Amino acid sequence: MLHYTDGDLLYCPLDVIVHQTNCQGVMGAGLAKQIARQYPNIVELDREYCKSGDVLGTNLYVTTYDKYIVNMYAQRYYGTKRRHTDYNAFRMCLSRLAHKLQISSPDLRVGFPYGIGCGLAGGDWIVIEKMIKDFAENVMQDVYIVKREE
Repeated sequence: MLHYTDGDLLYCPLDVIVHQTNCQGVMGAGLAKQIARQYPNIVELDREYCKSGDVLGTNLYVTTYDKYIVNMYAQRYYGTKRRHTDYNAFRMCLSRLAHKLQISSPDLRVGFPYGIGCGLAGGDWIVIEKMIKDFAENVMQDVYIVKREE
């Protein structure tokens, strides 16, 4: 089931935080930067994972002291000059996450940031939101889209 809520994704009572990141091993802006600050060990894991080969369309699952972080590699590069979100890669990441969640507890609460892949990465929220809605219909867990309070 899909829920919408307001708050700070990093401090919401969620078990899994999902965010989009680039395939260059750089977590220097947006939510990725906040996650890197909150969970510093993820930076090196991200860098090493990106060096392992073509990671577009895959996920890195990181266990922290209080939740799971899912790096969705749905953009090859970063920058603001054009759309970097790759919709096919985003869909592949969601499919892989759904598969992983099939063998996980149905009690896990999974959170996505409102506008994932649409800010710095330039994606279209209408397209991305539809993919997340489809994803939420196909998993047992509650899925949240969290809009940051201004």
